[in-house]
Amino acid sequence: SLKVADDLRHQGFSVVHAGGGAAKRQFKFADRENARFVVVIGDEERASQTLTLKNLATGEQLHCSLEQAIEHLS
Repeated sequence: SLKVADDLRHQGFSVVHAGGGAAKRQFKFADRENARFVVVIGDEERASQTLTLKNLATGEQLHCSLEQAIEHLS
């Protein structure tokens, strides 16, 4: 997940890493930071070398590659 954060930063995105722990706590942290999107990298995503991009305003989730996430965010 740190590599994904680093890759997104290199693409010009502002990234805050919420660390580990409960997903609920991490989503609350993202909300307090006024994040528009959250990148989720759980066991399933690690196994398939993908990520889930969640739009916090709409709740829409996109299961995709890092490259697809960058295209979606640009």
